[in-house]
Amino acid sequence: MLAEDKLEDIALEKRLMFFLLEKTSVFLVHQSVKEAMESISPTGLSFYSLEEWYSDIVFD
Repeated sequence: MLAEDKLEDIALEKRLMFFLLEKTSVFLVHQSVKEAMESISPTGLSFYSLEEWYSDIVFD
């Protein structure tokens, strides 16, 4: 579980994009990074909010 108070202690530029050690195939990105990526209409990417995502989610 991500703790917002712990994240706030890390400078924004160091937490814009990172992966979880438990599941390195999943990258967590800041909303600003998501918006920049979406602006170029990439294919093969799925974005989920932290509230929607769970570790066994199936990616289509």
